[in-house]
Amino acid sequence: MPAMTCFRTAPRQTIAAFGLALGLIGSGLSQARAESLSIDYDLSLIGLPMGQATLSGNADPGSYRLELTARLTGLASIVSGGKGVAVASGTGLPSRVLPNSYQLSVSGGGPLQTIKVNLNNGNVTSIAIDPPLEPRPDRIPVTEQHKRGVLDPVSAFLMPVPGRGPVLDPSSCNRTLAVFDGGGRFDVVLKFKEITRLKLRGYDGPALLCEVRYTPIAGHRAERRAVQFMADNRDIQVWLIPVGGSRLLVPARIMLRTLIGMLAIDARRMTTGGKPLPPDDSPAAPSTDSGLPIIRND
Repeated sequence: MPAMTCFRTAPRQTIAAFGLALGLIGSGLSQARAESLSIDYDLSLIGLPMGQATLSGNADPGSYRLELTARLTGLASIVSGGKGVAVASGTGLPSRVLPNSYQLSVSGGGPLQTIKVNLNNGNVTSIAIDPPLEPRPDRIPVTEQHKRGVLDPVSAFLMPVPGRGPVLDPSSCNRTLAVFDGGGRFDVVLKFKEITRLKLRGYDGPALLCEVRYTPIAGHRAERRAVQFMADNRDIQVWLIPVGGSRLLVPARIMLRTLIGMLAIDARRMTTGGKPLPPDDSPAAPSTDSGLPIIRND
């Protein structure tokens, strides 16, 4: 894929990357009180600054609303001037997320593109894509079964840790997520790799490092090189950290190999608000001068 093509579609690809590597992480709401969240991310491609993104919203045991915005800066903004905004809302039970709506708008480098998906308890009830996807003979059809029991890319950001054990337990990584983005259905498989440490404004402590694999199911074009590249991609990783003292994990770092090179999404700052959440059972975050043992899944 030429670099120009990447820049023109970058906002949409960035949202997809979150949905793939970060977003593809969730499966339920925590058993905590209301919590607001805002995380600012820096984006870079092959080491070059590309843009910023922000994940913000609130979640409680009854409902949630999240907004993810991404915009290009520097050279990328000159080439494209693009921006993407994705919003999702739904209801939650202690062990899972139930999306009700998902909307994505992408501008820059061409006409405005929008996707609107309505759901009921995780089952898709309606889809509107403007402009519509072009019919292609190699596009794998999406069936009604493919639209049942799914997460949208933004709702998948919510990753609760049920039970009373340590929040940063290796088992929090190990899961398979069914994601539907309005046009395609895919699975994302997460597997624990190690516990490491991350430091950013608002957090300094342990993080779960998960390896991620992508499996296309339907809606994709089977003959596209990019699809096969992602299916074979073994260079996708996500780092998860807890929100305050809650049992809710969020992505703080994502590394994703693209056809051009490595895409990095790094949290610069995290702020939380709302009512205090009950403390979790995980160890306290170490100070900046303390060592943190690395736990590996060999």
